[in-house]
Amino acid sequence: MTMQLKPIVAAMSVAWLLAACGGGGGDDGGDTPTPPDPPVQTDKFTSKGNRLVFESPSASAGEHCFDLDKPGQELMACEGTAWDLKVTTPTAANPRGTPAFWTNSGDSGSGQGGALGGPFDNTWSELQKIENATIDPDSGQPVPAQAFLVDGVSGAFTGTNAIGSAAFEYNLTGDNKLHPNFRAFQVTLDRTAPTAANTYVLQVLSYYGGPGDASGYLTVRLAGLDNPTQYASTSVDARNGWQYLNLETGGTVAESGDWHVAFNRYNIKLNPANSGVGALAGDTPPGLYDASGEPVVSAFTSTGPDSTGVLALVTGATVGAARDYQPDAKGSPLQPEGRMEGTYPNMTVDYGWYLYDARTHLLTAKADRGTLLRSGEGNSYMRLHLLSIEYTPAGDYNGKQTWTLEYDLQPAAGS
Repeated sequence: MTMQLKPIVAAMSVAWLLAACGGGGGDDGGDTPTPPDPPVQTDKFTSKGNRLVFESPSASAGEHCFDLDKPGQELMACEGTAWDLKVTTPTAANPRGTPAFWTNSGDSGSGQGGALGGPFDNTWSELQKIENATIDPDSGQPVPAQAFLVDGVSGAFTGTNAIGSAAFEYNLTGDNKLHPNFRAFQVTLDRTAPTAANTYVLQVLSYYGGPGDASGYLTVRLAGLDNPTQYASTSVDARNGWQYLNLETGGTVAESGDWHVAFNRYNIKLNPANSGVGALAGDTPPGLYDASGEPVVSAFTSTGPDSTGVLALVTGATVGAARDYQPDAKGSPLQPEGRMEGTYPNMTVDYGWYLYDARTHLLTAKADRGTLLRSGEGNSYMRLHLLSIEYTPAGDYNGKQTWTLEYDLQPAAGS
């Protein structure tokens, strides 16, 4: 199920359409006027070739925050809006693992940061063609704030398509709308010991409903696995913020109440405060995706909520193994899922920023990729890529790693 964006221009265009339509709304379906020719722009990236260098494992604490407006400056604490990029690294006391990147946004920080896609979405050469991070170079239109993805969670409900969803596909019929794939998600209230009595199947049926068939007004089908043929549908008005659902009652509650799953437009998450809750992403109806995982448009348009294959995923659901139910984890557009090639031991895993080789256990930077960041203060922008990973001693995967990031800065207006 892949609809990966390629150049940064495509990322801007899809994000602009989603934001303009209220998160995939596009309710009127009217003709789109031809945009004017893009205006001539001057290069706003006035500070280029800056370097940020850190070591892994680190000798000190494993959480480091950098103010990229001041090249190379690490802050003493990852607090407030001044930092732009957080790097979490293994430490000398616990050297296993690899560094991870975060923006100052969402669940990772109190800032107004974010990223316009991740390293799989953008090539460094395309990023270098951008002259103003606030203007879509293809249409000449302003890039809306919502185009910069914030850090959130990843889990059963997140996917690898253009909108990061395991429940929806976007713009299949050229109308900028969202199409549910009727996936049968399972949510257990006790992931250490899931049973039919404490596990539910959840299926999103529609993204549009309520007054005026509005976007973000979801219809969800629910059933307990102790009697899945007794399913019921409920409406969730997630147009203007998170709505919290209690699976035992089927009703929405306050954020401070007893909830298990929450909805905000096309985003879905589990309750992080409830350690027992876990979810798995089940099957989609047969025929919606081809052998390579691409959506089959004709199948999507001919499949409805009450189609035989859709209902069967609910009425025939059974409890999975405990290991299959997972809580949500913190996520960021800067941390894409790895892509495996080959079979062990002749295997590599591409993590976007770098490549892992199972034969040598070495990491190699993918300097031809990058991303565009918005600062924690929300008024400056940085395009960056991972330039290199060097080992000391050279070629020793147990040695000290030195990571070098390179970035260009578009300072805040008036700076």
